[in-house]
Amino acid sequence: MLTPEKMTLLKISIHTSQVPALLNFIPEHKIHVQSFKEAEETGHRHLRRKRMLEDESEVMEQKLNEIEEFLIYYFQKMEINPEKVPVPAAADRVILNVSSVKDAVNKLYDLADHEIRRMKGYINDKEKYLKEIAENKILKEVFTWLSQYNPNNIVFEWFEQLVFRLGYIYNDDLDELIVSLEHEQIPMVFEFKELNSETAAFFMIYHKIQEEHISDICRNAIEIKDYIKHFDENGLNLAYLTEQIEFCNQRINNAQDYIDSQDTDMVKFRGYIEILKNCRKYNQLEKQFRESFRGEIVRLEAFIPVKEQESILGELDEQFHTHIRIHAHPLLKNAKGTLEVAQDLGTEEEDYEYGLDDEEIVPQKDIPSIVKTPKIFKPFRILTNLYGVTNYNEIDPTPAVALTYPILFGLMFGDVGHGLILVALGLMLIILKLKNKENTMYDAGFLLIWLGGGAIIGGLLYGEVFGMGEIFHPIFASPLHEITLVLKGAIVVGVIHLSLGFFMKFLNYINNKKLFLAFVDPIWKLIMLWGGAYVILVHGFRIDEWFSPDMPIPYPILLPILPAIPLLFGKSIGKIIGISYLQHESVGGLIGEQTVEVGETYLSMLSNVASYTRLLALAMAHMGLMLVVSELVKLVNSLFGVVLVLVIGNLFVIVMESVLAGIHALRLTFYEFFSKFYSADGIPYEYTKIDSEYSVIEFIQT
Repeated sequence: MLTPEKMTLLKISIHTSQVPALLNFIPEHKIHVQSFKEAEETGHRHLRRKRMLEDESEVMEQKLNEIEEFLIYYFQKMEINPEKVPVPAAADRVILNVSSVKDAVNKLYDLADHEIRRMKGYINDKEKYLKEIAENKILKEVFTWLSQYNPNNIVFEWFEQLVFRLGYIYNDDLDELIVSLEHEQIPMVFEFKELNSETAAFFMIYHKIQEEHISDICRNAIEIKDYIKHFDENGLNLAYLTEQIEFCNQRINNAQDYIDSQDTDMVKFRGYIEILKNCRKYNQLEKQFRESFRGEIVRLEAFIPVKEQESILGELDEQFHTHIRIHAHPLLKNAKGTLEVAQDLGTEEEDYEYGLDDEEIVPQKDIPSIVKTPKIFKPFRILTNLYGVTNYNEIDPTPAVALTYPILFGLMFGDVGHGLILVALGLMLIILKLKNKENTMYDAGFLLIWLGGGAIIGGLLYGEVFGMGEIFHPIFASPLHEITLVLKGAIVVGVIHLSLGFFMKFLNYINNKKLFLAFVDPIWKLIMLWGGAYVILVHGFRIDEWFSPDMPIPYPILLPILPAIPLLFGKSIGKIIGISYLQHESVGGLIGEQTVEVGETYLSMLSNVASYTRLLALAMAHMGLMLVVSELVKLVNSLFGVVLVLVIGNLFVIVMESVLAGIHALRLTFYEFFSKFYSADGIPYEYTKIDSEYSVIEFIQT
């Protein structure tokens, strides 16, 4: 069994000038910082400071959001995936020397703002001149078409009472324009020509009194107004348009050259992304400092493993000695059940006093937990994590789950052949993810091997290989032919599994130096469980035998009843004899509490043991499905058909039964087993991880 690593609580008082250096120190040494829960204070000074901090935080977050938008814009426009930017050599990383987190955000903002705005300008230039070129090319086509009518600038001056309108329109809107003109029956000259698949040119000549009406009809068209300058006495003159197109091309090339040069800066911008993320982490970390009443002294609470206490405290004292005060309290109990003695180091100046109250060091529920699982049990961490996090005062059940879960699964999925297939699938997953062992699928591969092993054991017990029970004789019994025997076996498995849960509770009490409770709570429940199991398994529901004095054990019904007496009065006796951790309640309250618990224990034991009958039900269902597959095979005449039915049928059974057996085994583990001893309401030990592949933030003291 595994217990969380023992923690030391650090209560730190430090001068504000040293906070940046401490921000560097905390992630480097993987220190868990306790979240700051602000007290409900309503003083004028407190409220003013709170508003000031909120305003600063809001401004900083706004700047970080703007920086993020800048960087997203860059990578989208450059069509670069930030995750695929190569990692530079350590010497080529972006280095940001700053005095504080606020300074880091401001400097990053200035850098990103300047460079991205410049880039935006070139990109906008490019887009603007590309649009102008497209428009000029359309104008060139329109004027070329119009020149077929041999106009010149003198001709256009003839129109006094008449209006000459020139323009182009998208082909999708052309039909609507023509229909509208025909419907209105306005006297005019109207000519058009499709220039390409998208646009069409047109001109119309009409009386100027129709100007407003025609403008409304042509609302979807683009009118060309400054057309006279492109015609002279000799007709069409495209010199001006050609010059404009050449100018636009030159500006586009200049913009593109600059944009292309930014490809080489992608590592720098990737570094900016990393700095942005790290600034958010540092900002969150800095929020955990709290102001003390000593002016420029701030406080911080954190946790470190006891085994690292000496080295971390030594480095803290060496680096900050005259500007820090540390109160280190190991949160582990000695043989007397009391916490170990605390250690103080650093400056002894009065300003750095923390105002400690050793009576209540830290609520037990707030202590983070680290559980290091041996590699052999690591695949089952996937399952226990689904339930919750092991708290600081309880035993981690992962090794127990590694033993019991495959057995429960195998008893519901008992088939040697199918178990071998699960093992093979597990090996395939492991091989596929061999280069990335931190991937969850790598652990899932080992989990499949464990479950396949459980299925093989179940198949040997039931005598099943791919649904065929004639290959060898079952070691135990066949669920289809010896139902009563397998049912009793399922009940025995349930009793053993529940007993392990009570034993784990016993170990939890021992681990927390509560020896008295260990012997007045789980031990008597364990005896009640086995007493009831004996009565049911030996005497069944022959109630007259339960009360008979002539049985090998007289009055068997007393076996599950008598242990309830010490369970009922045990805690009250502990209160009377002075057990310290039972002194907070009255004797009457403890008796009332235990009366309810005794009743709940009887009811839960009945329902819990009954739940294990699903072992038989799922095993029978598995065999029943395989019988269906066997009968389908008999209906097929060709070899190919037989193979197809066998393959598809077995795959269907494996997938469906694996899911069902997995879910039901998980239910037995979570609700029947864990409910006896496991709270799983812990806080994971977490530390601020600062990435440094592309960038480095160096805090310097001012």
